[in-house]
Amino acid sequence: MAIKRAAVLAILVVIMAAGTALATHTSVGLTSTLLGRGSWDRAMFNDFRRELRSMRWAEGSDVAVVKATLAPGGTTDWHGHPGPSVVVVTAGTIRVLEPTRRGGCRVTDFTAGQAFFHEEGAHNFVNPSSEGTTEFLVTYFAPAGPLLVHEPNPGTC
Repeated sequence: MAIKRAAVLAILVVIMAAGTALATHTSVGLTSTLLGRGSWDRAMFNDFRRELRSMRWAEGSDVAVVKATLAPGGTTDWHGHPGPSVVVVTAGTIRVLEPTRRGGCRVTDFTAGQAFFHEEGAHNFVNPSSEGTTEFLVTYFAPAGPLLVHEPNPGTC
């Protein structure tokens, strides 16, 4: 039941974040602000759905939305999360560094207008620009408690 609630809540958060009004033409006093919108491919969406289905938290989960910025050359440092997240890049570029299971490093760039699903494992976000700020929105799906877990640098990236 908690998984169904988390999935329904996730869908509502995505709808609200996309600026979709949850009312008919008869609404009164409604304002909405599109904070960010990004596209992602079907395979990434299916991975996200699979990750939500596998959540086995005893009494449900939290949903948190964070707006973050990285200065030119900035980094989040190595960290993880206790659950999956969806990231929408609203300005600039995010370079995602993730250790691979074979001891290597996967480096992926996402630019403004792109969205991506992110698993809970160790990763580091970097702004590769020497001039422009990177801005992004992160929607976390996690059990109650801290959203950030400090991870050591794996030494492969």
